[in-house]
Amino acid sequence: MFGLFRKKKKKQAKQPAVDCSWNRFVDWCCNNDKWNGANNYGAANTDLPNYEKAVYYLFWIQSEVNNGGYQQFFMNKKDWKHDKMHAIIKEYLPTDLYKNHMKAYADFKKDEFETAEMVGEPGYELYAPDKFWYDNEEAFMKILEEMADKLFALVIVNDKFLQFENDIMEKMVASEDPALVEILTRQYKSATVTSRDFTGVGLYTNFEIADKELRIPKTAKRPMGKFMAKVNGMLADILLWEEDGLINSLELVTMCDDQFPRKIETYEFE
Repeated sequence: MFGLFRKKKKKQAKQPAVDCSWNRFVDWCCNNDKWNGANNYGAANTDLPNYEKAVYYLFWIQSEVNNGGYQQFFMNKKDWKHDKMHAIIKEYLPTDLYKNHMKAYADFKKDEFETAEMVGEPGYELYAPDKFWYDNEEAFMKILEEMADKLFALVIVNDKFLQFENDIMEKMVASEDPALVEILTRQYKSATVTSRDFTGVGLYTNFEIADKELRIPKTAKRPMGKFMAKVNGMLADILLWEEDGLINSLELVTMCDDQFPRKIETYEFE
């Protein structure tokens, strides 16, 4: 019914993303022990990838500056290792937004922020870096939302989701060909998820394989997956893609126009 292996992917049509991930992302940033446990995260004290650190930093910059300006951000995060933070966010912010942030930091270090009593006085003008940030908030949020969406797909998936993917792969690997089982098992054990691309009606989980010694031979008889999954009550086809003898992507696509769930509650294989 469904080939376990395909050489070329047929692109799924991109559908509008569900608008529920932002709230889960905010909850993750505020309540996740992995991020908040090391010196109020500070991030430099953790071994998390720089991408995760950058998303976390940008989230708190947005939250604090939007609420009370750069002064509030630097006062509330004065224990952070800002030099290391700056090196990380520089990778992801446009030059003008990064320079604006650094101008605010320099003023904070020199204690040159305006005092609360100045706000509202005749002739008062909004602190320049704050004004620049507010004028460019839409661009900042676009960057943060895109980064958060990628992080959500890679990291902020529930344990049930990870178990679901693992169970699929174990079922896929359980081929009748013992030689192929060994190859697939070794490859999957060395696999790292590089991205999860939600298309709306489906999902691609993409892999990087570290153990490249054993490859699926071109002459091998491709086993047939011959199963579907019922995910949160909806049916989905399952396919595994390979390239150059290495598994590289697991595809799921629904049998209807419903959105593929980002949070899995129940699943069973057909």
